Amino acid sequence: MKRAAIALATIAAAACGAGRNPSRIPEGDGPLVAAYRAEFSRGGEAPRRARLLVWAAAPDRLHAELLPPVGGSPVTLDAGGGRAVLVDVAERTAYVGDAGPEAIGSLTGVEIGVAEAVAALLDGEAPAGATVEREAETPGALPARFALQVGDSRIGLTRLRWQRGAGRESDLGTGAPPEGLRVRPLAEWAR
Repeated sequence: MKRAAIALATIAAAACGAGRNPSRIPEGDGPLVAAYRAEFSRGGEAPRRARLLVWAAAPDRLHAELLPPVGGSPVTLDAGGGRAVLVDVAERTAYVGDAGPEAIGSLTGVEIGVAEAVAALLDGEAPAGATVEREAETPGALPARFALQVGDSRIGLTRLRWQRGAGRESDLGTGAPPEGLRVRPLAEWAR
């Protein structure tokens, strides 16, 4: 009886720990997405924290969902082919523009173009004027830890886990606004 209790306790402990392994790739067919703990800082301001879901593919496809720390509506950036769309779910509005530095700057405060951000995330390439720190298990894949600094703005990411997204990879990184939302220029989004 005592052995059975020990075996059950061991199995339960292993099951609890399995979900916490940030390197474990979940089974399934959906796109592989990294869930990160993110910290954004700018100059003398206090750092902001949130969760960030990220999917990326070279050379310039990126999909990121910013999830506020406590409640609130997510904001999604989807970019590809030189276009970017920032979707504010609470406003039911898609803000559309090019994939230049203002696209990622709108979401994170770090002014860097989408193609440069994808290269930094996947390969550790630092664009001019930026510093990159990157730890990854596999070259060309989303990293376990990542930091990017441009001027006095910085984003730091620590991967919490991998998860499978809904839908297909071909639906991500398009830079096209979702149907049914009001469309406005990216420059009009209140940061």
